[in-house]
Amino acid sequence: MEIPLDAIEALRARVNLTYRQARDLLEETGGDLVEALIYLEENKEKFIDQAAGRGREFVHQARHLASRLHHTRVKVKVKDKTLLELPVTVTALGAAVFPKVAALGMIGLLLSRGSIEVKGDQATETEPEADKSR
Repeated sequence: MEIPLDAIEALRARVNLTYRQARDLLEETGGDLVEALIYLEENKEKFIDQAAGRGREFVHQARHLASRLHHTRVKVKVKDKTLLELPVTVTALGAAVFPKVAALGMIGLLLSRGSIEVKGDQATETEPEADKSR
């Protein structure tokens, strides 16, 4: 069923929903705006719980990604000698906060024919399963 944009806009104007949520709700109620509002009132807690569940899942995935990035290391080498070894998160934060210093460091690294190695920690591949068992 094709829901007109003006019906979606009308529902969004009355209730704080995304376009997708408003469209899905209108499709579920046959495109009737009043029925959608009644449905939303009757199932408000269920609707809010679904949104909260999606938010919790997003936070969980973001934490997992941040953990994997933190266990990934960046090594700066010049002539097979390691000058610096830091987690990717620290390296990215440093480059974001001090971009000019990072650019000068890269230029110096290029001039000295150095290299950058990025290596992931193999232990992080099994950590999520171990974390779920807690």
